[in-house]
Amino acid sequence: MTALKIIALLKALLLPPAGFLLLGMAGLLIRQRKSGGFMIAISLCGLFLFSMPVFVNFIARSWETIPALQHQRVTQLKPQAIVVLGGGMKKSGQEYGRKVGLAARTWIRLHYAASVARETGLPILLAGGRVLDNVALSEAELMADYLHRDYQLEARWLETESRNTFENARNSHAILAENNIQRIILVTQAYHMPRALIQFEKFGLMVLPAPTDFIFSAEPWGIFSFIPSASALQKSFLLTHEWLGFYWYQLRYV
Repeated sequence: MTALKIIALLKALLLPPAGFLLLGMAGLLIRQRKSGGFMIAISLCGLFLFSMPVFVNFIARSWETIPALQHQRVTQLKPQAIVVLGGGMKKSGQEYGRKVGLAARTWIRLHYAASVARETGLPILLAGGRVLDNVALSEAELMADYLHRDYQLEARWLETESRNTFENARNSHAILAENNIQRIILVTQAYHMPRALIQFEKFGLMVLPAPTDFIFSAEPWGIFSFIPSASALQKSFLLTHEWLGFYWYQLRYV
């Protein structure tokens, strides 16, 4: 098993909902009633809270603090390029005549980046390596193909070796430095932006964040805000993953 698969397995087991379910199962197996009951209670409460839309929205509001791209800031910073981070691939692209396709979050980033590129006229760098086993095509190459076919835009540069956000930043910086580019617009999901932004700034780049696909919603609360849902649970997984990833990167990539 590769290191990437081990990391993916650990994330799947520890983050919600699996983490709470495993805690509850451990509570059932413990012979001491008090300790076991406490673990089961924590498990059930955690599952309930992390699947309740109003609670997840509260977490998203505290995490997604980087605002949407402001055109005034584009004028002030005068960025030289747009960098789009890959968000994953999937082993299913048959509707497009391919064996692989882009994950939904990658599509969202690509769609928003195309809009920003049309408005600014800036060249695009696509970042993403070979994230699937036994697939020769890199994520950046697949993104470039869809960008050309669906948006009639050409990527100027492809970064095809990275496997995580730190490598996205390091490898993209090397390409940008060769082209004397220091100021960029960075496109990724709002929940991923805090981790991505700090990595790119570590390499001395001036970054104008362009977050998209915000989890936080300013809509008024309603009855369904307090009813657990699978959608809210998925969002809690993403937010928890980013929170842990942010602090893990502070330790690993000093």
